[in-house]
Amino acid sequence: MDRFSADCATLIALPLVAVFALVSLALTLGARSAFEPPRDTWAVRREVPAPPEDVRSVHSAPSGRSHRLERSHRGRARAGRGRGRAAPPTPERMSPAEELRRATSCLRSLGPESAPHVLGEAGFIPSPDGWKEHHKSLVAAARAAAAAPHAPARLFLGDSIVRRLGNGLPPYGANQRTLALGISGDTTANLLWRLRHGELPKRLRPERVVLLIGTNDFARARVHAPDAPLRAALGVCAAVRHVRHTLGPTAPLVVTLILPRGKEWPQGAAANATRRANSLVRALVDGATPSARVSWVDCGRRFEKGGGGEIDGRLMPDRTHPTAAGMREWMACLQEHERRIGSFT
Repeated sequence: MDRFSADCATLIALPLVAVFALVSLALTLGARSAFEPPRDTWAVRREVPAPPEDVRSVHSAPSGRSHRLERSHRGRARAGRGRGRAAPPTPERMSPAEELRRATSCLRSLGPESAPHVLGEAGFIPSPDGWKEHHKSLVAAARAAAAAPHAPARLFLGDSIVRRLGNGLPPYGANQRTLALGISGDTTANLLWRLRHGELPKRLRPERVVLLIGTNDFARARVHAPDAPLRAALGVCAAVRHVRHTLGPTAPLVVTLILPRGKEWPQGAAANATRRANSLVRALVDGATPSARVSWVDCGRRFEKGGGGEIDGRLMPDRTHPTAAGMREWMACLQEHERRIGSFT
Protein backbone atom coordinates (compact mmCIF):
# COMPACT_ATOMS: atom_id res chain seq x y z
CA MET A 1 0.00 0.00 0.00
CA ASP A 2 2.83 2.37 0.82
CA ARG A 3 4.53 1.63 -2.48
CA PHE A 4 1.29 2.31 -4.35
CA SER A 5 0.87 5.63 -2.53
CA ALA A 6 4.43 6.63 -3.41
CA ASP A 7 3.86 5.87 -7.09
CA CYS A 8 0.68 7.93 -7.09
CA ALA A 9 2.43 10.85 -5.43
CA THR A 10 5.16 10.71 -8.05
CA LEU A 11 2.67 10.71 -10.91
CA ILE A 12 0.87 13.72 -9.41
CA ALA A 13 4.06 15.64 -8.62
CA LEU A 14 5.67 15.40 -12.07
CA PRO A 15 3.00 17.46 -13.91
CA LEU A 16 3.01 20.00 -11.10
CA VAL A 17 6.79 20.40 -11.36
CA ALA A 18 6.54 20.84 -15.13
CA VAL A 19 3.80 23.47 -14.78
CA PHE A 20 5.83 25.31 -12.13
CA ALA A 21 8.91 25.31 -14.39
CA LEU A 22 6.94 26.74 -17.32
CA VAL A 23 5.39 29.46 -15.15
CA SER A 24 8.82 30.40 -13.78
CA LEU A 25 10.28 30.62 -17.27
CA ALA A 26 7.42 32.82 -18.47
CA LEU A 27 7.80 35.16 -15.52
CA THR A 28 11.55 35.42 -16.10
CA LEU A 29 11.12 36.30 -19.76
CA GLY A 30 8.39 38.80 -18.94
CA ALA A 31 10.54 40.54 -16.36
CA ARG A 32 13.47 40.73 -18.77
CA SER A 33 11.33 42.22 -21.55
CA ALA A 34 10.04 44.84 -19.13
CA PHE A 35 13.57 46.14 -18.65
CA GLU A 36 14.79 45.72 -22.22
CA PRO A 37 13.38 48.33 -24.66
CA PRO A 38 12.40 47.37 -28.21
CA ARG A 39 15.20 47.17 -30.72
CA ASP A 40 14.00 50.21 -32.66
CA THR A 41 14.45 52.55 -29.72
CA TRP A 42 17.65 54.44 -29.02
CA ALA A 43 18.69 52.64 -25.86
CA VAL A 44 21.74 51.63 -27.87
CA ARG A 45 22.64 54.90 -29.54
CA ARG A 46 23.62 55.10 -33.18
CA GLU A 47 26.89 56.90 -33.84
CA VAL A 48 26.99 59.52 -36.60
CA PRO A 49 30.26 61.14 -37.76
CA ALA A 50 30.72 64.42 -35.92
CA PRO A 51 27.04 65.20 -35.20
CA PRO A 52 26.11 68.51 -33.57
CA GLU A 53 24.54 68.00 -30.17
CA ASP A 54 21.62 69.86 -28.69
CA VAL A 55 23.49 72.99 -27.68
CA ARG A 56 22.20 74.44 -24.47
CA SER A 57 24.57 77.41 -24.28
CA VAL A 58 28.18 78.26 -24.77
CA HIS A 59 28.57 77.88 -21.00
CA SER A 60 26.97 74.48 -20.69
CA ALA A 61 30.04 72.36 -21.48
CA PRO A 62 33.72 72.90 -22.19
CA SER A 63 35.06 72.48 -25.70
CA GLY A 64 36.02 68.91 -26.50
CA ARG A 65 33.54 67.29 -24.16
CA SER A 66 31.97 64.19 -25.66
CA HIS A 67 28.22 64.21 -26.09
CA ARG A 68 25.88 61.29 -26.61
CA LEU A 69 23.75 61.45 -29.69
CA GLU A 70 20.04 61.84 -29.15
CA ARG A 71 17.62 60.87 -31.87
CA SER A 72 16.20 63.65 -34.02
CA HIS A 73 12.58 64.66 -34.49
CA ARG A 74 12.73 62.97 -37.86
CA GLY A 75 13.97 59.76 -36.29
CA ARG A 76 11.23 59.86 -33.68
CA ALA A 77 8.64 60.33 -36.39
CA ARG A 78 10.00 57.34 -38.31
CA ALA A 79 10.06 55.20 -35.16
CA GLY A 80 6.47 56.17 -34.45
CA ARG A 81 5.04 55.16 -37.81
CA GLY A 82 3.27 51.81 -37.71
CA ARG A 83 3.67 51.37 -33.95
CA GLY A 84 0.90 53.57 -32.65
CA ARG A 85 3.32 56.25 -31.42
CA ALA A 86 2.50 59.88 -32.04
CA ALA A 87 4.98 62.05 -33.92
CA PRO A 88 6.44 64.96 -31.92
CA PRO A 89 4.30 68.09 -31.96
CA THR A 90 5.21 70.82 -34.44
CA PRO A 91 6.68 73.81 -32.59
CA GLU A 92 4.46 76.86 -32.60
CA ARG A 93 5.82 80.18 -33.71
CA MET A 94 6.33 82.75 -31.01
CA SER A 95 4.77 86.16 -31.34
CA PRO A 96 6.97 88.69 -33.17
CA ALA A 97 7.33 90.64 -29.94
CA GLU A 98 8.61 87.57 -28.05
CA GLU A 99 11.01 86.67 -30.87
CA LEU A 100 12.37 90.22 -30.80
CA ARG A 101 12.71 90.14 -27.02
CA ARG A 102 14.72 86.92 -27.11
CA ALA A 103 16.93 88.23 -29.89
CA THR A 104 17.69 91.60 -28.33
CA SER A 105 18.54 90.05 -24.96
CA CYS A 106 20.91 87.44 -26.38
CA LEU A 107 24.05 89.61 -26.49
CA ARG A 108 23.00 92.21 -23.94
CA SER A 109 25.37 90.47 -21.55
CA LEU A 110 28.08 87.89 -22.17
CA GLY A 111 27.40 86.21 -18.84
CA PRO A 112 25.66 82.84 -18.52
CA GLU A 113 22.37 84.43 -17.47
CA SER A 114 21.67 85.56 -21.05
CA ALA A 115 23.08 82.56 -22.91
CA PRO A 116 20.51 81.33 -25.43
CA HIS A 117 18.93 77.91 -25.45
CA VAL A 118 19.84 76.78 -28.96
CA LEU A 119 18.40 73.54 -30.27
CA GLY A 120 20.88 71.77 -32.49
CA GLU A 121 20.04 69.17 -35.08
CA ALA A 122 20.63 65.98 -33.13
CA GLY A 123 20.97 63.10 -35.52
CA PHE A 124 22.36 65.33 -38.27
CA ILE A 125 24.15 63.35 -40.97
CA PRO A 126 26.74 65.53 -42.76
CA SER A 127 25.61 66.07 -46.33
CA PRO A 128 28.92 66.01 -48.25
CA ASP A 129 31.13 62.96 -48.30
CA GLY A 130 34.14 63.27 -46.07
CA TRP A 131 32.55 65.78 -43.67
CA LYS A 132 34.39 64.34 -40.69
CA GLU A 133 37.71 64.36 -42.54
CA HIS A 134 37.13 67.95 -43.65
CA HIS A 135 36.40 68.98 -40.08
CA LYS A 136 39.65 67.33 -38.96
CA SER A 137 41.57 69.20 -41.67
CA LEU A 138 40.09 72.51 -40.48
CA VAL A 139 41.07 71.68 -36.90
CA ALA A 140 44.63 71.05 -38.09
CA ALA A 141 44.65 74.31 -40.06
CA ALA A 142 43.38 76.27 -37.04
CA ARG A 143 46.02 74.74 -34.78
CA ALA A 144 48.75 75.51 -37.31
CA ALA A 145 47.57 79.12 -37.53
CA ALA A 146 47.54 79.35 -33.74
CA ALA A 147 51.14 78.13 -33.60
CA ALA A 148 52.37 80.36 -36.44
CA PRO A 149 54.53 83.40 -35.58
CA HIS A 150 52.02 85.76 -37.24
CA ALA A 151 48.30 85.66 -36.44
CA PRO A 152 45.78 85.54 -39.32
CA ALA A 153 44.68 88.96 -40.48
CA ARG A 154 41.12 87.70 -40.85
CA LEU A 155 39.29 84.59 -39.72
CA PHE A 156 36.24 83.59 -41.76
CA LEU A 157 33.70 81.18 -40.24
CA GLY A 158 30.76 79.66 -42.10
CA ASP A 159 29.53 77.19 -44.69
CA SER A 160 30.26 76.47 -48.38
CA ILE A 161 30.63 80.16 -49.28
CA VAL A 162 33.39 80.54 -46.70
CA ARG A 163 34.89 77.26 -47.85
CA ARG A 164 35.48 78.80 -51.28
CA LEU A 165 37.84 81.30 -49.71
CA GLY A 166 40.17 78.51 -48.59
CA ASN A 167 41.52 77.74 -52.05
CA GLY A 168 39.96 80.51 -54.10
CA LEU A 169 39.94 84.26 -54.27
CA PRO A 170 42.26 85.87 -51.70
CA PRO A 171 40.22 88.41 -49.77
CA TYR A 172 41.52 91.94 -49.36
CA GLY A 173 44.48 91.32 -51.67
CA ALA A 174 46.96 88.53 -52.13
CA ASN A 175 49.19 89.61 -49.24
CA GLN A 176 46.54 89.26 -46.57
CA ARG A 177 46.83 86.33 -44.18
CA THR A 178 43.44 84.61 -44.19
CA LEU A 179 42.08 81.55 -42.40
CA ALA A 180 38.77 80.30 -43.84
CA LEU A 181 36.90 77.60 -41.89
CA GLY A 182 33.83 76.51 -43.82
CA ILE A 183 32.04 73.26 -44.65
CA SER A 184 29.37 72.86 -47.30
CA GLY A 185 25.82 72.35 -46.07
CA ASP A 186 26.49 73.46 -42.51
CA THR A 187 23.83 75.14 -40.39
CA THR A 188 24.38 77.46 -37.43
CA ALA A 189 24.23 74.44 -35.11
CA ASN A 190 26.84 72.61 -37.18
CA LEU A 191 29.21 75.58 -37.05
CA LEU A 192 28.81 75.91 -33.30
CA TRP A 193 29.58 72.21 -32.89
CA ARG A 194 32.73 72.60 -34.99
CA LEU A 195 33.92 75.61 -33.02
CA ARG A 196 33.43 73.72 -29.76
CA HIS A 197 35.32 70.71 -31.09
CA GLY A 198 38.67 72.06 -32.15
CA GLU A 199 38.27 74.65 -34.91
CA LEU A 200 38.72 77.57 -32.55
CA PRO A 201 41.80 76.95 -30.37
CA LYS A 202 42.29 79.41 -27.54
CA ARG A 203 45.76 80.35 -28.76
CA LEU A 204 44.35 81.58 -32.07
CA ARG A 205 44.49 85.39 -32.19
CA PRO A 206 43.08 86.73 -35.48
CA GLU A 207 43.00 90.46 -36.04
CA ARG A 208 39.38 90.34 -37.25
CA VAL A 209 36.62 87.72 -37.47
CA VAL A 210 33.93 87.47 -40.18
CA LEU A 211 30.89 85.23 -39.74
CA LEU A 212 28.58 84.12 -42.57
CA ILE A 213 26.19 81.30 -41.66
CA GLY A 214 22.48 80.53 -41.65
CA THR A 215 21.30 79.93 -45.22
CA ASN A 216 21.31 76.14 -44.74
CA ASP A 217 19.04 76.53 -41.72
CA PHE A 218 16.27 76.98 -44.30
CA ALA A 219 17.31 74.26 -46.72
CA ARG A 220 14.95 71.42 -47.55
CA ALA A 221 12.17 70.82 -45.01
CA ARG A 222 13.77 73.01 -42.32
CA VAL A 223 12.20 76.10 -43.86
CA HIS A 224 8.72 74.91 -42.85
CA ALA A 225 9.52 74.96 -39.13
CA PRO A 226 7.79 78.06 -37.72
CA ASP A 227 10.68 78.71 -35.33
CA ALA A 228 13.41 78.30 -37.98
CA PRO A 229 14.29 82.04 -38.26
CA LEU A 230 14.56 82.49 -34.49
CA ARG A 231 16.57 79.28 -34.21
CA ALA A 232 18.99 80.51 -36.89
CA ALA A 233 19.36 83.90 -35.22
CA LEU A 234 20.02 82.37 -31.81
CA GLY A 235 22.52 80.01 -33.44
CA VAL A 236 24.38 83.04 -34.78
CA CYS A 237 24.24 84.58 -31.32
CA ALA A 238 25.66 81.42 -29.71
CA ALA A 239 28.50 81.35 -32.25
CA VAL A 240 29.31 85.01 -31.53
CA ARG A 241 29.32 84.35 -27.80
CA HIS A 242 31.59 81.33 -28.20
CA VAL A 243 34.04 83.28 -30.37
CA ARG A 244 34.14 86.09 -27.85
CA HIS A 245 34.61 83.81 -24.84
CA THR A 246 37.31 81.77 -26.59
CA LEU A 247 39.31 84.46 -28.37
CA GLY A 248 38.81 87.25 -25.87
CA PRO A 249 37.76 90.85 -26.57
CA THR A 250 40.62 91.80 -28.90
CA ALA A 251 39.40 90.84 -32.38
CA PRO A 252 36.32 92.71 -33.62
CA LEU A 253 33.67 90.51 -35.23
CA VAL A 254 31.35 91.29 -38.12
CA VAL A 255 28.27 89.20 -38.93
CA THR A 256 27.38 89.13 -42.62
CA LEU A 257 23.61 88.81 -42.91
CA ILE A 258 22.33 85.77 -44.81
CA LEU A 259 22.66 86.28 -48.57
CA PRO A 260 19.79 85.83 -51.05
CA ARG A 261 19.16 82.24 -52.11
CA GLY A 262 16.84 80.19 -54.27
CA LYS A 263 15.13 80.35 -57.65
CA GLU A 264 12.02 81.91 -56.10
CA TRP A 265 13.86 84.85 -54.54
CA PRO A 266 12.57 87.38 -53.49
CA GLN A 267 9.38 85.31 -53.09
CA GLY A 268 8.82 82.00 -51.34
CA ALA A 269 9.09 80.50 -47.86
CA ALA A 270 12.90 80.50 -47.80
CA ALA A 271 13.08 84.17 -48.75
CA ASN A 272 10.59 85.12 -46.04
CA ALA A 273 12.45 83.04 -43.45
CA THR A 274 15.76 84.63 -44.47
CA ARG A 275 14.37 88.14 -44.08
CA ARG A 276 12.92 87.29 -40.66
CA ALA A 277 16.21 85.76 -39.50
CA ASN A 278 18.22 88.74 -40.75
CA SER A 279 15.88 91.11 -38.93
CA LEU A 280 16.44 89.19 -35.69
CA VAL A 281 20.22 89.11 -36.21
CA ARG A 282 20.24 92.88 -36.68
CA ALA A 283 18.25 93.25 -33.47
CA LEU A 284 20.53 91.03 -31.40
CA VAL A 285 23.70 92.75 -32.70
CA ASP A 286 22.23 96.24 -32.17
CA GLY A 287 21.35 95.25 -28.62
CA ALA A 288 24.77 93.76 -27.86
CA THR A 289 26.94 94.93 -25.01
CA PRO A 290 29.93 97.03 -26.19
CA SER A 291 32.29 94.35 -24.87
CA ALA A 292 30.97 91.98 -27.55
CA ARG A 293 32.64 94.13 -30.23
CA VAL A 294 30.26 92.87 -32.89
CA SER A 295 28.62 94.57 -35.86
CA TRP A 296 26.51 93.46 -38.81
CA VAL A 297 26.69 94.18 -42.53
CA ASP A 298 24.04 93.57 -45.20
CA CYS A 299 25.62 92.61 -48.54
CA GLY A 300 22.48 91.01 -49.97
CA ARG A 301 21.46 93.82 -52.33
CA ARG A 302 24.75 93.48 -54.17
CA PHE A 303 23.57 90.08 -55.39
CA GLU A 304 20.17 91.28 -56.63
CA LYS A 305 19.37 92.73 -60.01
CA GLY A 306 18.70 96.39 -59.58
CA GLY A 307 19.44 96.14 -55.88
CA GLY A 308 16.11 94.67 -54.86
CA GLY A 309 14.80 91.98 -57.18
CA GLU A 310 15.82 88.64 -58.56
CA ILE A 311 19.25 87.20 -57.89
CA ASP A 312 21.89 88.27 -60.40
CA GLY A 313 22.86 85.11 -62.29
CA ARG A 314 26.26 86.59 -63.10
CA LEU A 315 27.13 86.65 -59.39
CA MET A 316 25.14 83.55 -58.32
CA PRO A 317 24.42 81.27 -61.29
CA ASP A 318 23.02 78.49 -59.07
CA ARG A 319 21.17 81.06 -56.90
CA THR A 320 23.18 79.90 -53.88
CA HIS A 321 26.96 80.11 -54.32
CA PRO A 322 28.75 83.26 -55.47
CA THR A 323 31.11 83.09 -58.43
CA ALA A 324 34.55 84.72 -58.30
CA ALA A 325 32.83 87.98 -59.23
CA GLY A 326 30.29 87.40 -56.48
CA MET A 327 33.05 86.77 -53.93
CA ARG A 328 34.68 90.05 -54.96
CA GLU A 329 31.35 91.78 -54.32
CA TRP A 330 31.28 90.30 -50.81
CA MET A 331 34.87 91.38 -50.16
CA ALA A 332 34.10 94.90 -51.43
CA CYS A 333 31.08 95.02 -49.12
CA LEU A 334 33.24 94.06 -46.14
CA GLN A 335 35.88 96.63 -47.07
CA GLU A 336 33.27 99.35 -47.31
CA HIS A 337 31.89 98.32 -43.93
CA GLU A 338 35.39 98.41 -42.44
CA ARG A 339 36.06 101.90 -43.79
CA ARG A 340 32.70 103.16 -42.56
CA ILE A 341 32.92 102.00 -38.96
CA GLY A 342 36.65 101.45 -38.58
CA SER A 343 37.89 97.85 -38.43
CA PHE A 344 34.41 96.44 -37.80
CA THR A 345 33.94 98.39 -34.55
